[in-house]
Amino acid sequence: MINNSNVHKVLRTKGRRYVDTIKRFIALLKHVDGKKGITEIAQELKMRPATVSDYFAVLSELGLVEIRVVEGAPRKHVPVLTERGRCFLDCMKDLS
Repeated sequence: MINNSNVHKVLRTKGRRYVDTIKRFIALLKHVDGKKGITEIAQELKMRPATVSDYFAVLSELGLVEIRVVEGAPRKHVPVLTERGRCFLDCMKDLS
């Protein structure tokens, strides 16, 4: 079940800004390689790690990514595309 509070937190904009949010989702998904942590992806995209983490929480709730915790020093949260996430990205490629 999707946690609506997380979805509303990320999508608390109206109109055209939804399109911008979807573009951010696509950009985030394109950076998921199963090796980079959320902080590394945030640095690549020049975004705050907390913001990227919020986006990935929603993407996880939507079933597009799975967040794996890699133990070590420091511990890393690594997003991994699900089958649904790969399918979503493939569909977006066809539209561009």
